[in-house]
Amino acid sequence: LSSNLIGKIPIDLYSLDSLKMLFCHQNPIQWPPQEIWKDRDEDMNGNVWPRVNNFFHQLTISGQIENVSMKVMVLGRSECGKTSLINALLLDHSKLVRKGDRTLGIEQRQWIVHSNDNSHRPYELTVLDFAGQDEYYVTHHLYLSSRALYLVAFDLSICRTEADVDSMVGFYMNLLQMRLCGSSPGIKVLLVGTHADQIDADTAKYRCDMVLRRLRSLLMLNIQHWKKEIKGAEERIEELVDLRNMSKDLTDGEDNSQEYISRLREQKEGIETRLKFLIALPEKVHSVSSASGLKGLPELRCDVKVSILDRTFFPQMCETIPLFYENFRNYIRENRRVTPYYNWEEHVRCVREQLGSELDAETIRSATDFMHHLGELLFTNESATVFLDVQWLVDAMKLVIRHDHDETLFWKDDMDLQTDLFMRNRIYFEENIKKKFLKRGELPVELLAYLWNDLNLDANIFSDLVTLLEDFEIIVAFGPIGADDIPKTFLVPTFAPHNLKLSSQSVSEKMNPSVHLFTCTAAFPAAMMQRLQVLLSKKSTSVVLTKDSAEASWNGYCDFLLKLKSPCQLELTVWAKNGEDALVTAREIADSINIFFCQWPGMLTIEEIQYEQPSTGETYLIRPHDLEILLDVDTKHVSCLKKGNFAAGGFDHPREGKKWFDVDNVPIRELVGTLKEN
Repeated sequence: LSSNLIGKIPIDLYSLDSLKMLFCHQNPIQWPPQEIWKDRDEDMNGNVWPRVNNFFHQLTISGQIENVSMKVMVLGRSECGKTSLINALLLDHSKLVRKGDRTLGIEQRQWIVHSNDNSHRPYELTVLDFAGQDEYYVTHHLYLSSRALYLVAFDLSICRTEADVDSMVGFYMNLLQMRLCGSSPGIKVLLVGTHADQIDADTAKYRCDMVLRRLRSLLMLNIQHWKKEIKGAEERIEELVDLRNMSKDLTDGEDNSQEYISRLREQKEGIETRLKFLIALPEKVHSVSSASGLKGLPELRCDVKVSILDRTFFPQMCETIPLFYENFRNYIRENRRVTPYYNWEEHVRCVREQLGSELDAETIRSATDFMHHLGELLFTNESATVFLDVQWLVDAMKLVIRHDHDETLFWKDDMDLQTDLFMRNRIYFEENIKKKFLKRGELPVELLAYLWNDLNLDANIFSDLVTLLEDFEIIVAFGPIGADDIPKTFLVPTFAPHNLKLSSQSVSEKMNPSVHLFTCTAAFPAAMMQRLQVLLSKKSTSVVLTKDSAEASWNGYCDFLLKLKSPCQLELTVWAKNGEDALVTAREIADSINIFFCQWPGMLTIEEIQYEQPSTGETYLIRPHDLEILLDVDTKHVSCLKKGNFAAGGFDHPREGKKWFDVDNVPIRELVGTLKEN
């Protein structure tokens, strides 16, 4: 049933005893919940019937109930008034936050709202207040989900230009578009301009209109970009299939080009899906004030109530779920203060002990996924740990990632960590340990233990939490492993220096050939560079990080430099002792980057690969998919490149109507054909 227009999987299928397999991806299914029927990596060939059948079974044996819960996520830059706004919405009176008192990480609160009809039915909203400082963006992706209403707040009193709109509002709209669109019927966003009491009504209206105009313009640019990428992917697939067919007789061993073709097709499908489910631009901006009088707050509160019941965006609100799910929610709330998290095996065992020994792991997994998207707990595919207490995890993370370490991290005379690292003296701690952490991102395991001292973690929990920070791409191991199998030092890219003298110049003098890989996008997501640095550092040695770059050794024989040249361009440079090693390594690193960016379909485009001939210093450029053929077909082709058999000439992007650089004045496809004859 894949690639259809099915909106609901009927429960009547449960009565079909002979039904064993169900394939239903790429459908606008609104029920059962997407946590039940969405493909998982462990599904056998995409068969989701075991999970769907299990869901129907629970409905039958445990009874039914309607889901009346969802999340409300409040995003915005630091000190734009998010917490004061939430106070006004929840309390219905002004409770301003003192200037300088900032949210750390994420704060979670509960809000009960009642419908506007005669029933006054209660709905339970979990409100997440996201800190706006740059340091915290590296953790935000863990909490964003499609089962949420988003409020993007910005300070209307200082939003004067389109550049301000891009920074204060467009940044978050792009974040939601890249992270969530394509995974749900659409993302509902309410725009909220705060501090409206500080400007007159005409100015407020003009600025609200400017915000809407600019967001429409940015959306159109994104749409044009994605359509261009779809066309480009189609052209690359066609050319690569053509080349593969021409060169298949030359292929020695495994043919890796099919994997590249499959990746291009997946990228194309991801962009097409994103275009189907674009972010819904609001028709208005709420101009509000959280000060006395609560200007505009009643209208915003009413809009929130209307939005959560909008079936276009939230078909899951009031959906039918098994009564077991409600019992599971109560279990989470009763146990989270006792044990904030379990590993998966412990989680399954405890649920069975308290809710029924007949429950199988798949039933518990589906319920856990469902509660994750409601904000009751946190469970991700990257981790085998279930956090019953989300706030506990947030608190643990913000002890490591916070914007005010300079004021809060200080020497204590009663430190009980009796190690040379800490106990030499106060000056050593301030000038070495603290300074290296905040200026270079170097985090000794002893300092991490000190930061988590108040959590009273035993050795096993400490090790598990360290592993989670690595899995969540927040820290990366750096240096030798200690006696307890925990690295002695970590790197925290969030605190990497803005500038640091890299060794790439001296490296390039010793290892001449180089390959440059440029990747372009409409805009990179928040904290993308920090997470990418962690990913590549896990596979590298001799790592040096700055805010916008990473330099390391790859596989022991090549060095690379990854640099964020602009908000929308990455540059990868590889040095090796010969051209073949440089080209092969560039492809390996590019593969890792491409896999990383699969979570944002349509964002990444490899534009060009640049090869430098050491004897002449001349630079030549090759299309990435031609490089795939040259590397997969025969190493002689790489030798041809290494020896510099190029004709002098220029290079430009083919989709702009210009010609790619040719080898020996012969296009790559003809070159492969010639070598085939020889």
